[in-house]
Amino acid sequence: MLRERAAIGYTGDAYHRTRTTNPHRKMLAALWRENPLAQLAPGERVFTMAALLHRDHEGRSVAAAMQRASGLPPVQWLAGYLRAYLRPLVHLLLAHDVVVMPHGENLILRVREQQVIGAFYKDIGEEMAVVGHRPLPEGMERVRAVVPGEEKALSIFTDVFDGVLRHLAGILDADGILPADRFWGQVASVLDEYEADHPGLARGLAGDVDLRAGSFAHSCLNRLQLRNTLQMVDLGDQASSLLYAGRMDNPVARVGAAV
Repeated sequence: MLRERAAIGYTGDAYHRTRTTNPHRKMLAALWRENPLAQLAPGERVFTMAALLHRDHEGRSVAAAMQRASGLPPVQWLAGYLRAYLRPLVHLLLAHDVVVMPHGENLILRVREQQVIGAFYKDIGEEMAVVGHRPLPEGMERVRAVVPGEEKALSIFTDVFDGVLRHLAGILDADGILPADRFWGQVASVLDEYEADHPGLARGLAGDVDLRAGSFAHSCLNRLQLRNTLQMVDLGDQASSLLYAGRMDNPVARVGAAV
């Protein structure tokens, strides 16, 4: 995680003299974080994960170009990426009851010879929550947001599966790199790999998280932004802010998994 070292903001304007807070108070500020370049080994480079979903003006995708340039079989290339991106998020949830906002702009990928070998997380301090009853240090109780297991799992289903991986699966399938069913088969394999390494955490600390359920609630993030362009969710009560539209099939559901 890239730590935030310093911040500065201008507070001498009229907006800071009002009795109630408002979004205009955030107009002029700056933040300094650790530089990931100082943590790279020779031959490594970094780029924002959002680039994996990009196509250039001729329709060529970054992800497909990277896989081909790596010389690795598609499944092996994908497994390296999933171990750097998905597996740490699963561990945060199942081992620590911690959820973050792991979208493409908040992840910086470490790459060597076009193979993803790691990731840096940034800008997650105000977009995280502890969703269980694990002990917290004094003064940190404000980040706790206890929710049932199905809502905990949405941190993976919505933010990772629906928000990132389904788009990458579509790109690799359309470009002839890897069929979608084999893509999701590799996602399932990484989850199986994690479960084999941590058998006591397969369903989280409370035993109520099932990442292999048959389906999950379709949480609509774009509708949150359209409903309130100033603040997507109430950070103090994120669960009550969500909007749903039916259910989605889980692409990594175990055979015979309950809906």
